[in-house]
Amino acid sequence: MAAYNSVCRSGKLSLGCFLLFILFASFVLLRTVQNDVMDMYDCAVERGAATAAAASAERPAYAAKVASSDKSQYDGIPNDGVLQSSLGLTGTKNPLAGFGGFFDVAQLNIQNVHHDPPFFMTSTTPQGTIQSDYSGESHLFRLMTRVIQMALKLNPAEGPQVLDAGANQGWYSLTAGVSGARYVYSFEPQPHLQKIMRMSARLNLVDDRIFIYPNAVLDTRIKARVKMSGDGGIAHIVGKRDFEVESVRLDEIKRHLPSQPIAYLKVDIEGFEVAGIRSAAGLFEKSLVRNVVVEWGPPARWAQFKSSDVPAALSLLNDMHLRYGFELAVLPSAGFASLVEQKVGEVRNLGPVSQMIAIGVASYEALMTSLDTVGELYLWFYQPSDQLNIMLLEELENLPATYDATGRPQVD
Repeated sequence: MAAYNSVCRSGKLSLGCFLLFILFASFVLLRTVQNDVMDMYDCAVERGAATAAAASAERPAYAAKVASSDKSQYDGIPNDGVLQSSLGLTGTKNPLAGFGGFFDVAQLNIQNVHHDPPFFMTSTTPQGTIQSDYSGESHLFRLMTRVIQMALKLNPAEGPQVLDAGANQGWYSLTAGVSGARYVYSFEPQPHLQKIMRMSARLNLVDDRIFIYPNAVLDTRIKARVKMSGDGGIAHIVGKRDFEVESVRLDEIKRHLPSQPIAYLKVDIEGFEVAGIRSAAGLFEKSLVRNVVVEWGPPARWAQFKSSDVPAALSLLNDMHLRYGFELAVLPSAGFASLVEQKVGEVRNLGPVSQMIAIGVASYEALMTSLDTVGELYLWFYQPSDQLNIMLLEELENLPATYDATGRPQVD
C-alpha cells in the first residue's frame, strides 16, 4: 500500500510538473507571438509614415488639400481602405486581428475625421468607430480649436502652444496641429501609440510642430511601471506590469517653451489627473496657462489606483481658483444633465461649442459630493481676465445654438 501511495504521489508530481511546463511554454509562445506582431506593426507604421511623407512631398495637390480647411477639398482624396492602399499600407493588415486584446493593436486604420478643419486619423480603432469616437468628445475639440483660432487672431505672428498630457492615439494633438497651433507638446508613455501619432502627424503635414515625450505625467519624478493598453484606451500606472517609463512634471518643460503662454492644456491620464495638474504648478504660478481641460473622477477610480481622494481633489480646485486665478466650468459629459438638475452651478451657452455649467467657489464642495452619483466629468479651468478668454466667451455666447439634454449642440 505504501508503495502504491508512493507511485501515486510520484504520478501526481509528474503530472503537476508537466502541467507547469505546458503553462510556461504557452506563456513563452504567447509572448513570442506578441513580439512578432509588434515587430510587424512597427514596420508597418514606419513604412506607412515614410510613404506618407514621400507622397506629401511629391504630390503638391495632396499637401494643398491637407492644408485646406474646406471639407470639399477632401473629395479627391480616397478614404479608409482605399486611402491605405494609396499610401502603400496594403500590407499592414494584422492576420491575428479579431482575436481581441493585444493582438488587435497591429491593425492600422485611417479615416478622414470631419472636424473643422478636417484631418486624417491613424488609429488601432476599427474604421467604423473612429468618427463615433471623435463625436463623443467633439465639443472639446471644437473648444480647443476656438481657443487656438482666437489666439491666432490676437497674435498671428506667434502661434499658440498646446500641452497634451495623456495623448493616447493623438486626437487632441492632431486637432491642435491642424487647427494652427505652432507647438504641440504631447506626453504619451505607450510606445505603440507614439508610433501611430507620428504617422498621423506626417499624414497631416504637422510633424514639424508636434513633439512627443515618452513619459508619464506625475507631480513627482519616478520610474513608473505602466500597463500597456492594446486598444489605446487605458494605460494605468500600476505595480509590475509590461514596461517602465520615467515620469515628468509638466512645469519642467517650461525651459523648452517659447515665452508666450500655453493657450490650452489638456489632461487625461486615467485616474492620475490630480497629480498631473499639480505637476503644472510652476506654469500656473507664472501665469503661463490660459485654459486647462481635464477628465475628472470618478472617486472610485482614484481609490482604485490610490492616486488621489476627494479631499485632495477639492484642495486642488480651491488652489486653482484662490492661488492661480482660474474660474471653473463643467463641460458636457456623462454627469452633465444630473448636475443641471441639482443646480450645482449656472448653465451658460457656448454657441456652437456646447453649454457649460459655471461653478462658483462656494459650490466646489457640492460638486465633489455629487461625483459619486454623476460619474466622470470634464472640467474647464479658464483665466477670466485673460484677453483671449474674454474675447472667446463674448464671441461664443453671442452665437445662436440649440442644445440637447447633455449640453451638446443639436445638428440639423
